[in-house]
Parts: sequence; structure tokens; C-alpha cells
Amino acid sequence: MVDDLTQGEPAFTVGNGMFPPARTPGPIVGRLRAALARVVRGEAFRGNADGNGSRVVVPGRR
Repeated sequence: MVDDLTQGEPAFTVGNGMFPPARTPGPIVGRLRAALARVVRGEAFRGNADGNGSRVVVPGRR
């Protein structure tokens, strides 16, 4: 029954990530990483994630 699938915590994890093309210069990767970190830590992103039950994990933080 479909209702059974919506009860409790899911038994799986889904992850997303961003990967620049191979040989992207380090300074560009650094700028992309910093920009993404600002977005992920932003109030709008967190509010959306919290609103849909997602948990945001930032590398180096738990």
C-alpha cells in the first residue's frame, strides 16, 4: 500500500554534487566552491531545504 511508504524515516540517502570539467584551473574551482558555499549557507536555500525535509551537509561540517 502506498501509505506504508510515507511513514517514518526513509531507508536510503540521495546525494547531489557539482563537478567542474577536468583540468578546470584551481582558482576557478575555488571561486565556484566559495560561491556554492555562500548559496548553501544562505537563508533562502536553507529555508527551502528545511521546508521539504532535506538535510544540507557541507563538506568539512556535520
